[in-house]
Amino acid sequence: MVFISLGFACLVRQSIDIFNGFRVETNFFDWLMTNFTTVLFIIKNLDNPDSFLTHDRFTDKGMTDNNPTHRFVDHKELYMISLHDFPAEMDYWSYVQTFIEKYKRRMSRLKEMILTCQEKINFIHYIPYAKDIPTLEQVYLFLMAIQGMNPYCNFCLHLLIPPELYSSHESINKLQISNNVRIHYMQSDNQIINLQRTDLNWKEIYQHIQYS
Repeated sequence: MVFISLGFACLVRQSIDIFNGFRVETNFFDWLMTNFTTVLFIIKNLDNPDSFLTHDRFTDKGMTDNNPTHRFVDHKELYMISLHDFPAEMDYWSYVQTFIEKYKRRMSRLKEMILTCQEKINFIHYIPYAKDIPTLEQVYLFLMAIQGMNPYCNFCLHLLIPPELYSSHESINKLQISNNVRIHYMQSDNQIINLQRTDLNWKEIYQHIQYS
């Protein structure tokens, strides 16, 4: 069984590694901030990286107080933010080609997994805010994109929902349009909520996925 992060941020890959160990090589969404709109765009364009992975489509916004070791680099057209790729001590333009080549390799790796993986692929996407809840059409198009690449791919899209979004359960539940989609309502242990959401029951969710 394979777990692949679809974002929205690095907390998903971190939680997978804690639960499942470092079984999977780094994939495209592991260390980026993305929403489901961007996820769908990338999945549909795995054969066309030059449609969005070019020098002119990124903006260097420098370092932040929360992350002084790396540059904040933002895509101009997609919700796609890099917080961990550009070392602060390196000139942006000296590193941007390395960044682009790295993410092209990750795109190829993700497609290869979809095409050849013999285990079930569990795609994990955490939804942080109500504005980021995917539409029914987006979920459908994601399923069609995976099945279009590999009709025999054994996979499931897991949408993880924090307690703050429970009030949107009626619209969220409608996204479970087939056996390839599962909705997971997460629980908090009432610790202080932080950006990494260590208060949520990640391990329990992954255990449920593993044994269901």
